[in-house]
Order: sequence, then C-alpha cells, then structure tokens
Amino acid sequence: MVSALRKHPSNPVPMAPELPAPVMDILTDVRRAGLVCRTAARADVFRTCALLASDNRVTRTGFAKALVQCLTQVLAKKPVLFRPGVSELSFDERWLGSALCAARRGDAASFAFLMRRRVQAEDRRCIGFLIQALARET
Repeated sequence: MVSALRKHPSNPVPMAPELPAPVMDILTDVRRAGLVCRTAARADVFRTCALLASDNRVTRTGFAKALVQCLTQVLAKKPVLFRPGVSELSFDERWLGSALCAARRGDAASFAFLMRRRVQAEDRRCIGFLIQALARET
C-alpha cells in the first residue's frame, strides 16, 4: 500500500519548523494509519468519501486511515510515509503538511495549487475533502 515506512530515512527532508504542532500531530496519525493500512486493500476514493461524508461520528483516525488508503490511488507514485517518531519528513509528508496548513488557515488558492500539483483532476475533490476534514479535526 504505502511504498515505504522507514525507521531511518536514507534521503531525509529536514523537519519543517513552519509546520505547527497540530499539523505534526495529524501527520503522526497519518503515519500510524500507514502502518495499519499497508496490508489493507485499496479503497475507492469516491465511495470512501461518500461513506465518510454521511457519517458525522468519524474521528481523525478514521479520516487518516481513509486518506492513506486512497493516496496510493490518486498520486502518480506510492506515497512515502516514515514511521511515527521519525523527526524528518518525506516529500509526501511535507506536501500533505502544507495542504493541511493551507486548509487550516482557509487559504483556498494555496490548497488548490497543492492539489493541482499532485492529484489528478477527477480525484481532487475527494482527496481535498479528506485533507480538509483532517485539518478541521485539530
């Protein structure tokens, strides 16, 4: 499912000091979900989002799990998620952190730019929904 869950990254990107603590907490949840989901079946992006949108009891962990299951489908290559506790961020984690920050501050232009850079047009709405839902859960 997830291409790499590494203890020690071979080509780390230094941790971004500009990412606020709540966003780092979300990324930790996403990393944990990556550990659980790496053997799980892929989830259909549209169906997953439709189910989550109709259930107001979904937790941050549920959104993180759904996001990890769908990211492999929508990104050009499998996302790299490090193990929880690793201080460095992968490129994919940095991108997700930037998208979460944009969503948290209501910066629609930056959020749209980040979605256009990595996600196919037909999947942007669903992945955007999952990321924005995670951003609201802080």
